[in-house]
Amino acid sequence: MSIVNDPLAQPNTIALSLSGLPEVSAPTLRSVVDRVAAMGCRGLSLSCNAPGLKPRALGRSARRDLAAALRRADLACSGVDLFIPPKHLGDPARSDRATEAYLEAIAFTADIAELAGAPSVLTTTLARDEASSQAVGAIAERADARNVTIADLAWPPLEDPPPAITPGFDPASVLRVSPDDAPTLAARYAKRLGTARISDADDAGRCPLGDGHLDTLAYLLSLFSGGYTGPIVIDTRGLKDPWAGAETALRACAQLPLPGANA
Repeated sequence: MSIVNDPLAQPNTIALSLSGLPEVSAPTLRSVVDRVAAMGCRGLSLSCNAPGLKPRALGRSARRDLAAALRRADLACSGVDLFIPPKHLGDPARSDRATEAYLEAIAFTADIAELAGAPSVLTTTLARDEASSQAVGAIAERADARNVTIADLAWPPLEDPPPAITPGFDPASVLRVSPDDAPTLAARYAKRLGTARISDADDAGRCPLGDGHLDTLAYLLSLFSGGYTGPIVIDTRGLKDPWAGAETALRACAQLPLPGANA
């Protein structure tokens, strides 16, 4: 399955994920979109976890309005996020509900890709245990049928994933497993990535960009030289002040000597 990139989602385009941001509800969504645009982002990754973006609450008309709001703000949609505790897929008491959330998110991603000219990419973290394999298989089958790519941030990547599943790269997750190898691994997987995030981690966990172990310049150069052609998505999950973390990441990216940087 090929990943369809948005016209604005070229190398060095900086987007921001709604995942991890506070105050993203139905009444505040417009102000959040405007704030992201005012910060200097060119793109926005939507979040199915946000109260204002639950797929089951958004009919076709509401999805069309959302795409129009992004266009008015001059923001490209860089994909959709869904983060559910991976263990829920293998839990008999939660598996059906978790799987249904994925199927709804896949349909939402396909619709937004059509309405907003967005990459048909759903970013998540999938389970690896045997108990979850049936649910993951059903999710991958539905994604393939809807031409949606599942960008899986779990690390290390699956060795033999279904056609719809491709690796995603979240430095904060990679640093916990391979603290010294993030740029090397980014280059190795660059052409296969469904998404590349900007995040950082220290020995205690996720932290603002620049406060952890990530060599941001080496990481980004490795992505681009390795052939990654999608947006760079700022990921503020786990930060105490996500808005401040987003602004810090934007400033850092703007200062890097990368051709075409636009943050």
